[in-house]
This record gives sequence, structure tokens and C-alpha cells, in this order.
Amino acid sequence: MNKLFSTKIRWLLLCLLTPTFLVHAQSLTTVKGTVAAARDGAPLVGVTVAVAGRNIGTQTDARGAFRLQVPDPDGTLVFTYIGYLSRQEPLNGRTGGISVSLEEDERKLEEVVVVGYGQQKRKDVTGAVTSVSGAELNKLPVTRADQMLQGKLPGVQVMNNSGRPGGSVRVNIRGSNSINGSNDPLVVIDGVIGASFQDINPNDIASMDVLKDASATAIYGSRGANGVIMITTRRGKAGKTKVSYNTYTSWQQVANKLDLLNAGEYLQMRHALLDLYKSTGDARAPALESELSTIDPAVNTDWQDEVYQSGQQMSHELSISGGSEKTRFMLSAGYMKQRGIIKRSDFTRASLRLNLDHEINSRLRVGLNLYVVKSGENRASENRAGGSEGGDIIQNATRFDPTLPVYDAEGEYNRMRNAGSQLENPVAQIYERERRYNTTRLVSSLFANYEVARDLNFRTSFSYDYEDNLNKFFTSGKLMEALNTGMAEAATSKYNHWIIENTLTYDKTFSDHRFTVLGGFTAEAEEGYSFDATGRKLTTEVLQYNDLSAASNALISSGHGRNTLASFLGRINYAFKDRYLLTLSGRADGASKFAKNNKWAFFPSAALAWRVSEEEFLRHSGFVNNLKLRVSYGESGSQAISRYQSLARITLGANAYAYGNTELVGASNNAMANPNLTWETTRQLDAGMDLSILKDRISASVDYYQKTTFNLLYSKPVAAYTGYTSIMSNIGKMQNRGWEFEINTRNLTGAFTWSTNLNFSANKNKVLELGDLEEIYLNGSAGALGSGFSRTGVLRIGHEIGEFYGYVFDGIYQNAKEVADLPAPNAQPGTVKFRDVNNDGEITPDDRTIIGSAMPDFTYGFSNDFSYRNFDLSIFFQGSYGNDILNLNLFKLERSGNEENSLRKVLDYWHGEGTSNTIQALDQGTGDMSSRYIEDGSYLRLKNLMLGYTLPAVITTRWGIQQVRIYGSAQNLLTFTKYTGYDPEVNSRSDDSSQQNRNLLWGYDLGSYPATRSYTVGLNVTF
Repeated sequence: MNKLFSTKIRWLLLCLLTPTFLVHAQSLTTVKGTVAAARDGAPLVGVTVAVAGRNIGTQTDARGAFRLQVPDPDGTLVFTYIGYLSRQEPLNGRTGGISVSLEEDERKLEEVVVVGYGQQKRKDVTGAVTSVSGAELNKLPVTRADQMLQGKLPGVQVMNNSGRPGGSVRVNIRGSNSINGSNDPLVVIDGVIGASFQDINPNDIASMDVLKDASATAIYGSRGANGVIMITTRRGKAGKTKVSYNTYTSWQQVANKLDLLNAGEYLQMRHALLDLYKSTGDARAPALESELSTIDPAVNTDWQDEVYQSGQQMSHELSISGGSEKTRFMLSAGYMKQRGIIKRSDFTRASLRLNLDHEINSRLRVGLNLYVVKSGENRASENRAGGSEGGDIIQNATRFDPTLPVYDAEGEYNRMRNAGSQLENPVAQIYERERRYNTTRLVSSLFANYEVARDLNFRTSFSYDYEDNLNKFFTSGKLMEALNTGMAEAATSKYNHWIIENTLTYDKTFSDHRFTVLGGFTAEAEEGYSFDATGRKLTTEVLQYNDLSAASNALISSGHGRNTLASFLGRINYAFKDRYLLTLSGRADGASKFAKNNKWAFFPSAALAWRVSEEEFLRHSGFVNNLKLRVSYGESGSQAISRYQSLARITLGANAYAYGNTELVGASNNAMANPNLTWETTRQLDAGMDLSILKDRISASVDYYQKTTFNLLYSKPVAAYTGYTSIMSNIGKMQNRGWEFEINTRNLTGAFTWSTNLNFSANKNKVLELGDLEEIYLNGSAGALGSGFSRTGVLRIGHEIGEFYGYVFDGIYQNAKEVADLPAPNAQPGTVKFRDVNNDGEITPDDRTIIGSAMPDFTYGFSNDFSYRNFDLSIFFQGSYGNDILNLNLFKLERSGNEENSLRKVLDYWHGEGTSNTIQALDQGTGDMSSRYIEDGSYLRLKNLMLGYTLPAVITTRWGIQQVRIYGSAQNLLTFTKYTGYDPEVNSRSDDSSQQNRNLLWGYDLGSYPATRSYTVGLNVTF
């Protein structure tokens, strides 16, 4: 019976399946084709190719090719691929030569955004978070990763402090919060807190996410007030091993040279001065006449040409990534070298990164991030005060006598003819001074994720950051700084920072309710050691800094410091029907930096969001794809001050005294103790909207924010009778409020694509309180320009930071009556005239007022990206509007008839009534700090223009290569500005660690290393 039953079953199955087999055997048709990316024509590997309505399909191979048997030659194929829009392609009888291109899926709702201690889908984000991909960032050939952010994101202001190779960059997110504390954002790279932009290889970056409001940053507590930049580096993916090689070479030049007097014009001015001396019987006439008689009129030295050169930057980067479903890896090595536009200035960086992920079992996953970088810089002298140090190369190249050759008849460096001049030969400064900075850094992190239960995950990580610095300086006895003696210095410092982090995450969905709960504890410690040895009066200069025992006079110093931080953190994310979103977060930090009465602080935040587009009245709209309203409020803090600031401190070695026949090292009081010193705390309100319409062809976001920082940290001077000089105090509060806009459009899709990005930011800063102070005066000249510049800026209640302070320049006194009507010290016809601001009938220090501001009204950036077949074109503009620049170079460069060189404009000097109202008479000064030196710093810059071509896949696949792209680009190609200096993007004083108030000294230009214009060619190859 059983045998009979089984026989019937077999016959039944045979009858049912036979028609299917017959149909397939009779009508299957083989079709072949290729699939590529629409943007650049690169073949796509692993694309799913399926017959519409049938369970028949295949995948593309390494060349993007597919081969599939279909039942109907007039059917339709469906192409799907992660990260790309699916596409249906009717066959229409075609069996071969089918070429399909897929568009990138630029819808952002399902994108994963990196936030503090986790990730979120963009649709679930309740805070102000903006992102930019590594592909977009790497369109610019830069030495530092933070330079790539300039003009890319709203609310993020990026300013180059210096144009030198490897020069520092200032990044502000939603304005400046602090006076003496740091305004730099917290940088987190792959979860490692406190990383540096300078050390990371830009090619390793997969994405940057910028956390701007308190809802996003409160999870970082006492370090989140200035915003947080989350950097995610590239990681390996399961599948075929991928090898990539990227290289480029850039040629760089000074974007703008100053228009100076040539030798003939210089002599013309000097002879005019001689005539003036003779006509007035000035006793200086004979000496000047003798000097002029020795000048060779054939000599015409362009000192800018002697100092500047064509710079070059080249980069090589090789990466290997891949792995299995269990183990994935990414290994990259990079080398970059930049030769600066000032001779003998350069920067090099070599880096190695390993990212490793391994799945031990279905519950446990471990990983390793390891990064090693070694960098070196030969730094040109810039932003130096002058005096006995001889000034810096940039200033001296504009002011040195053009009638002097570089070398004298004996082959020695020429000096200014006036023996008392403190102006150094700039070529001598290049070759007779060395400033070498060498850094080795290792950043590593080990982590493990363990699934405790289905909805409960535990993560633990240990991070270690070690940095070793060795700086070596040498100044030849040929320079006045170490005249006839020589000077050498060797300084080393070591830094290490470890962090242990443990977090539990519970993620659960109940019907329409979705919860994600995070809790954690972290502990960390930082430790630093420094040693410095300086030697003067070298018995031989051959050894330079390599043997300081050759110094007759030596000074040795060393230091050590340590600080710790412990934290408890938590966050709750709740969603109801994916429409109503709530985020609560907080962090309690305990820091050793602060006084015993204020070791701990708690920083909470809350945010609400409403996804209006998920409501029934909009859910099926063909016009609105996403509409989300957001509001958040919370606190974050800043502990960005040096350790031991709450303690009384003394200075050793400042005073030596004799005890019998022995000289002993003395000590003196420095700063007073403050047992109540506490954190700066920033409270921030943010309201925003995210919108996308027309199937995400247009997406936009807008945010309004207002943040107030309390307990501003300030090193407050104290009365001399206390025996101390200052005390670190909490003195007041400051406000920043503003608007941010961003819009992205996909204007054209298909074979020809065109997309646009526009972002705009406007921030208004205001000082609300300064404790018992009404205002704080600032000296941004570093003492280089005399007492008339002791007050170049002011911090005043009710005003913004970055304001300039001085007289209002009102032209030139034209006659004796004008002098009599408005008397001023040393005033006479032909001298500088200031405005009588207080209307008291004379010019006094009380006429000084606010004369400008370095803070822009708004900043912006806009880009357009085009592609057609294998060509791609990118155009990126960036700019700033409404900011002023204090061009302190003009104090010397607008003097007329002086022994130092000047700008060509001084040829139009005042030499009688009505002859000039801008340039004073011969032998007269340019005047004290005034609006004469204030210039409009607004600019619009073509930041990057790039044209690329990707070789067709049919060619590269023959060579076993997946993709080859070549490109050419130009950086800073055009700049539209009224600023007369080298470059409007300047910040001389923000990079000066000796300036206590450097956070307030925006927009200063005094000897800054100029920015460059660059031309680049590059190659990207993927195997």
C-alpha cells in the first residue's frame, strides 16, 4: 500500500513539473549586458539583476557584466543595488549590448548618522546634526582635514590662521563661547575623544558628522559646549579585496603680491626727503646725502621674489580593504609632502591606519583601530613682533631696502644702512635660522560589542593616545637675535591619554512605541611631560642644536602635569509611530582641573521632533517626502583650560639671588588660588525644520539657535600688593544667536546630472556680563608698534567680541587753520588727522572708539556638481561678508620717504594743501591705532574647480582594473575682495600661544604667511 502511494506521488509531481520544464526548455533566451554608475561610469559589482514578476535572477561580476536566461525576450529586468535607485529596463527583444546606468540614491532619511556613543537613522535625529561625506571632502587637496570643512556646512566657520605648510586652522561652531578657554570643537575619531585634525590622513575619512545643538552635544558634557565633530574612517566590507591608489601633485604660488616701490621709486622718495631736509635746515641732511651718494642705482632687488618660490604638494595613498563575513579589514598608508611658497619651509606627514572587525560569534564582535602618524615641519618665521629679534620674513620682505643686494662685496648678508635698524635681511632669516617641529603620534582603540540579550547590547572600549614631540631651533650669530653668539634650543614633550568607556544599550519596539536607552560610565587620564634646553654664546655653530654643551650660557626647564576625568552618561530615545520623537540625555563629569568645591557638574538636554510627513494628511503626498520639525534645549560645558588653574602657582627661575658666594634660584608668586573655580556652562535653545520634496529632488534645512555661556573663564589681573599677578576667575556671560540654512537640489538626473548645494550662516555675538569689569582692552600688536597700539581692541558689555578700538581716521591736516581748529599732539599741516568723537574741540585718548569688527555678518558656500557619461565637473565657491581686518602692516608700509620700503601708493604723499588726504607728508608717521588700518575683509572665492574623467570600464577591465579616474583642479583660483593685503583669510594672532586673549583677537594681519593659489593633477585607481 505504501509503495503504491509513493508511486502515485512521484507521478503526480512529474505531471505538475513537466509543463514548467517544457516551457523553460522551449522559450529561455540568454541576455547579456553591463551595469555602471551613472555619475562616473564605473562598473558596479554585485548588482542584482532579476526578471520582473519571476523568481529568476543573477548578479553582476567584477566587470559589472551579467548573463541571464529569461523566459520572455520582451520582458523587463529589474536592477537593484545598495546605495542606488532601483531601475526597470524593458528588453524589447534585445539579447546583447544592454547597458544600464544606476543613479545614486541620495535620499537621506535612511542614512546612518554618527552621534555620541552610537548611531541613528537621519529620520530619527532630533538635534541639529549636519554631515558631509568623505567623497565630497576629498575634492580639495589639503594638508589638514579641518580645512575641508570650509564653506561646506552651515554654522561651521573655518579660518586658516596661517598659509604655511601644515598651518593651524581655527574652527568655530555657532560662534565663540569663551574668552580665555578654548573655542575649538571636540573632535572624536572612531569614538576616540580628543583627536587632532592635523594628524589624520584626509583620505582615510569616510564621513564627518557635526553635532551643533545641546541635544546632540550634552552627551559629551563638559567638552560639548563648542560643538562636536564626529569623524568616521573607512572600514573594510565583506567580499572581494579592494585595492586603491590615490595620488596628486599640486603646484602653488603666492595668490597676490603687494605693490611696493621699486628701487627707482624708493630713491625718488629718499631724494625728496633730502630736499625737504635741506629746505628746512634739518641737521640730518648731510648724513642722508652721504648715504644716497653710495647707492648703486643699477641695483633693484625685489625682496618678495627673493623670499617666495613656487610651492609644490604631492600625496600618495594606498589602501587595501575587504574580508569575509566574519572578519573585515582596512589597511591604508599615506605620504604627503608640501614645499611652501617661502623658501625652506615645508611639511611632511607619513601615516599608517589599520581598522579591523571580527565577529567571534553571533553575539560577540571585537575590533581594533590603530593609527600611527609621523609629521615634520620646517617653519618660516612669521607673525613676529620685531625689535631685537629682527622681525619676521614676511614683513621684512616688504620693508627691506630695494637698493641693497642680498649680499655685500664680501659675500656677507647686507644689513640696512642705518646701523640702528632692527630690520633683518629676510634671506638671511631663511638660511640662518631653523625651526624644526617633529611629531610622532599613536592612537589606538580596542572595543568589544556583546549582545547580552536580544535587545540589550554591551560595549566596552579602551583608547590610548600617545604623542612625542621633538622641536629643534637654531639661530646663527649672523642674525641680530643672536648676533656674534649663536643660539640653539632643543625641546621635547610627551603626552599620553587613556580612556575606558563602558555602555549598555537597550533597543526595543512595542507596537507603535520604539525605545533606545543608553547608559554608561567612562574614566580617563591625561599626562604630559616637557623638557627644554636653550644655549647661547655657542663656541661653535657647526653642531647647532645637536650638542648644547657647546653653549657658554644655558637655560634648562622642565615640567610635568596630570589630570583626570570620570563620567556617568545616559540617553533615552523614544519614537511613537515614527512621527513623534523624544530625546533625553545627560552627563555628569568630575574633573580634577577644577576646584574642590566644583569638581562635579551635570549637563542635561531634551529634544522633541514631529515628523509631519508621517501624518495621514501628508503620508501619501506625492509632493512632500519628508517634513520634520525639531526643538531642543540643554546644557553643555567647557573645561578647556590648563590644569592647576584653580591652585596658587609660583614661578621658578624668575629671580636669582646670592646667598654668600652661591647663586640660588628664586621663586615668585604667579597666580592666586580660586577654590570656587567652576566650569563654563552653555545653555542652548534650537528650533529647526528639515524638508524634502519632489521625490527628494529638493531638500532643505533651517535652524535658529540661541546659546548663552555662563561663568566665563578669565585670567583676571589682581593688584600688585597681593603679591600675585592674576587669578583664574568666572566673570560673566556671553550670548550667540543666529540662523542656518542649507539646501540641496538634484536639478538634472539621467545621463547628464547636475546637483547644487547652498549653505548660509549668520551668527550674532554679544557680551552680556563681565563680572565687576565694564570692558577689557586688548593689545593685538604684541608690543611691536609702540604705545600708540597698546589698545587695538576692546571687549565691552553689550557688544560682540572681535571689535577694534582706536581713533577715527579723518584724513590729513591741510593747513594751519585746521590744526588750530582741532589741536592734537604734534599736529601740523601734513600730519594725520583724527575725528573729534566727543566734540570737546581737541584730539585726546578720549576720542578713541569702536572702529570695526572682525565678526562677519554671514558666511556661505555653494557648489555645483555636474556629470555626463565619464566626465565630472565640480565648482565650489565660499565666502564671508561684513567682517573687517586690522591690517597692521600698513603702519610701516604707508610711511613716506622712510629708510624702509613702502607701498607704491605713498608716491601720492601730501606735499601741500589739497595734494593728498590719505598719505601724510614726508618724514611723518602714519599715526596711532585708527580706522586708517581697518579694511573691509569681505570676500567671495572660487575655492575649488575640478574636472575629472573616468576611463570606460570596457578598457580598464581588460587590464584587471576596476576603475581609473584622472582629474585636474585649481584652488583659490579667483578671489573677489577689497582687501589690499596678501589675502583676506588671515588671522595673525589666533595662532600665537603667547597671547592670553588670542580667542578675542580675530582679523589681525601682521606678517602672516600668505595663502596660495594651487593647480592640481591627480589619479585614482581601484583594483
